[in-house]
Amino acid sequence: MKKLGKLSDSIYTGVLGAIIAAIVASLLKKIWTKAIGADPPDPRDPNASAREAITWAAVSGLGAGIASVLTSRISPARWRRAD
Repeated sequence: MKKLGKLSDSIYTGVLGAIIAAIVASLLKKIWTKAIGADPPDPRDPNASAREAITWAAVSGLGAGIASVLTSRISPARWRRAD
């Protein structure tokens, strides 16, 4: 039974992480568009300026880190309360 509990914990954390990552990515895109006045650049696009592409890559990395921290903070708290 403990394996099933660990599996459900892993599934829950994975789903939660995907949802949080999608929300953070959406928020970052909206903030970027409002601040810059254009959609975020595709870093692989040769026509995108290097400065904007690098800045967007850094902002995206920061967003991924925030999503990871939120997931790790929310998930264990949820399961401790369920016990």
